[in-house]
Amino acid sequence: LRPAELAPVLSPAALQALLREDPPVLIDVRPEADYRRGHIPGAVSLPWELTDADPGYNVELVPYQVIERLFGEVGLSREEGAVIVDGGSLLEAGWVAWIVEAHGGRASLLNGGMGAWEAAGGPLEAAAEIPDGDRFVALLQPDRFALREGVRRLVTSGDPPPLLDMRDPEYFRGELSHAARAGHIPGARSLPVTSLLEVREGYRLILPEDRLRQRVDVDFSRPVTAYCKRGSEAALGYMAIRRLGHRVAVYEGSWYEWAADTNLPVER
Repeated sequence: LRPAELAPVLSPAALQALLREDPPVLIDVRPEADYRRGHIPGAVSLPWELTDADPGYNVELVPYQVIERLFGEVGLSREEGAVIVDGGSLLEAGWVAWIVEAHGGRASLLNGGMGAWEAAGGPLEAAAEIPDGDRFVALLQPDRFALREGVRRLVTSGDPPPLLDMRDPEYFRGELSHAARAGHIPGARSLPVTSLLEVREGYRLILPEDRLRQRVDVDFSRPVTAYCKRGSEAALGYMAIRRLGHRVAVYEGSWYEWAADTNLPVER
């Protein structure tokens, strides 16, 4: 499947059609045990935790050399499109899909994950898929990936471009925090990723385009950066905004990194 033809968000019906016509690289990012209990036919296993360099509460992206190895082992190259599947929270699928795109590939996520797939009567298989290896050459995309120093420069510029805080509102207001400090990055506006989702029994869906446009009132004529607690909510927000034809740069260190540096300003 040519990456340019891959929509950023796929319904179970759209994925079933793709699997019949032009199968993409289908990556199941659930724990290995869940994958072996039943997965979409043709899916390969890549537990999302393998992309996390910090097994604790923080999420920290592994080095690009590990990204190249992990994606290459499951048969993905930058010239192919990938569809990412999780259990239904979309956080894990959004995180891995963003990693693919931040390193130069093209990814989609299955809307609603395995919860939606099973609710739609999609077929399952238990036998593990043995992938044909490929070579994924990481090419970091600066319009999709932001670092602390870059965000600091944005904040201290005279006319900063949009900065989206995708945490729940009580974190933005500083009423709740598990980080070193409470509040938000100065100049940020609140756009909770949960406002871009619809909750179903057992899974979540990214809203349809018309409803997304009502929620995402952002000027995309300038580069937009998004952050959250640890990166995964902003990564899912990235995929939701991709549905509208736009991109944001995800500040991977997000609030946990920013709040821990007492030299950086905070607003409440």
